[in-house]
Amino acid sequence: MIDTSRNGRGPAPGADDPQAWCNPGQRALGEPPTTHTGDERVDTHLWVKRPCESDGTCKGGPRAGAWWLEYVLELARNARRGP
Repeated sequence: MIDTSRNGRGPAPGADDPQAWCNPGQRALGEPPTTHTGDERVDTHLWVKRPCESDGTCKGGPRAGAWWLEYVLELARNARRGP
């Protein structure tokens, strides 16, 4: 299983930063949830983290779990633009 909710541009930069996971910037929506992954080693792509939810107040976000319209729109815009 791979969480594809925010990986439409590959791995997030700054993996050494302990806050890299929190509302990562320059992300894009990844593959939609499916069991047809085209890879025999991957059973499913899922959006484990709902793309519209904030990770918390880091990087200007609202409280954790709150709907964040600006962020989800950025994810969608970036998905259309590609890598």
